[in-house]
Amino acid sequence: YYQYAALGVISNVGSNICNFIHARKYITLKIYKKIELKKHFKPIFSLFTLALVSSVYTLLDTTMLGFLSDDRAVGIYSAATKINRIVLSLVVSIGAVVLPRLSYLINDSFDEFKKLAMKSAELIFMLGFPCTIGLCVLAKPIISIITGVGYFDAIIPMRILNPIIIIIGLSNFTGVQIFMTLKKEKWTLYSV
Repeated sequence: YYQYAALGVISNVGSNICNFIHARKYITLKIYKKIELKKHFKPIFSLFTLALVSSVYTLLDTTMLGFLSDDRAVGIYSAATKINRIVLSLVVSIGAVVLPRLSYLINDSFDEFKKLAMKSAELIFMLGFPCTIGLCVLAKPIISIITGVGYFDAIIPMRILNPIIIIIGLSNFTGVQIFMTLKKEKWTLYSV
C-alpha cells in the first residue's frame, strides 16, 4: 500500500512540477495592487456547492444500499457502477478539454463558440451511444474479466445503469461547457 500511495503521489507531484516549469514559457505573472476578491466569491461558492451536492448523490447511493441490504448487494452494485464510471470518465473528459477554448471563444467569437459547442455535443453522442450499447452487449465478458465470475449478478444492474453515460455526458455538456462559460453557474446548481 505504501509503494502504491508513494507512486501515485510522486507521479502526480512530478507531473504538476513539470507542467509548472513548462507553463512559465506561456504565462507571465503580474502583481495587482487592487485585488477584487469579492466578485469571485459568488461563482466559487456556486461551484463549491455544486461539487458538494454532486458528491452527496454519487456517494449516497452505495451508502443507502448498505443500509437497505447486505454487503453482497453493495458489492454487486459497486462492481456495476465502477465499470460504468470508467467509461463515463472518458465521455465527461471531453468537457474538461473543450471548456477552456469555449471560455475564450465566448468573448471573442460567438459563432465559433456555437460551432465548437455543437462539435462537443456530437462527440459526446458519438462516444456515449456506442459505449452504452457496447457495455450492454459485452456486459458478461467485461464483468468476468474485470471482477470475476463471482460477480455475474452485476450484469443486469450494469445494463440498467448504462444509459447514465449519455445522461451525465449531456448534463456535463449543458452544465459545465455551456452554463459555466455563459457565467450561469446557478442554473447548473439548481438542476443538480
